[in-house]
Amino acid sequence: MCDLSTGTARPYIPKQHRQGVFSAMHNLSHPGIRRSVHLMKQRFVWPSISSDVAKWARHCLACQKSKIHRHTRSPLSSFQEPSQRFDHVHLDLIGPLPPSNGYTYCLTMIDRFSKMARGPTSQRHNC
Repeated sequence: MCDLSTGTARPYIPKQHRQGVFSAMHNLSHPGIRRSVHLMKQRFVWPSISSDVAKWARHCLACQKSKIHRHTRSPLSSFQEPSQRFDHVHLDLIGPLPPSNGYTYCLTMIDRFSKMARGPTSQRHNC
């Protein structure tokens, strides 16, 4: 039995074979929930295909280990404002960069109170 409504023959998968068909497709590249549902619906048909595929993809251990969860939100916290210059200074060393007059590193410094920024260059990273 096949569905021909999309112009391509999509076989109806009996209940006892659905998870096996999903595993065979999903294990090729572990595409994630949305893409797995899309790929399965392109090729196969059964009444609860979207919810079944989403459930199985959500429980895929390989996907859980490798997928980045982009929608995690850290709670907002308040920072105490500095009360004077040099109370709080941000430092960062950038490099190695392409050489410019022999310099390959840049030390950035920003004072949080005055928002003054400096970026002296250096030839070494252990300055």
